[in-house]
Amino acid sequence: MVYVTDYCTLKDVKENLKIVLTDTKHDSQIQTLITRASGRIDNKLARYDATVPATIPETIKNACASLVAALFRMRVEDEPLKTSAFYQDYEMCMEEYIQSQFFKGDVAEH
Repeated sequence: MVYVTDYCTLKDVKENLKIVLTDTKHDSQIQTLITRASGRIDNKLARYDATVPATIPETIKNACASLVAALFRMRVEDEPLKTSAFYQDYEMCMEEYIQSQFFKGDVAEH
């Protein structure tokens, strides 16, 4: 089994979803989604032959929390994943991180 580092916390996701921190009803499901979302981020970065550094960047943490919120809403509220504002935020965070890490100074000349 491959171990995946979780890139966000239960608290991060609950804050996104506006779930009271003491409400533990969905904690197990959210924790599973955190691990799945972290794996998805790893897979996306693998396309660039990259990994997340040991100190998790804020952009990656936000991307993970947003993706988990989108996946949670899809499961619990039947909200379509790709149209979710949380999913859009995930995509934006990942694009920002990828651009900042792998395309620094790559500006096309005219």
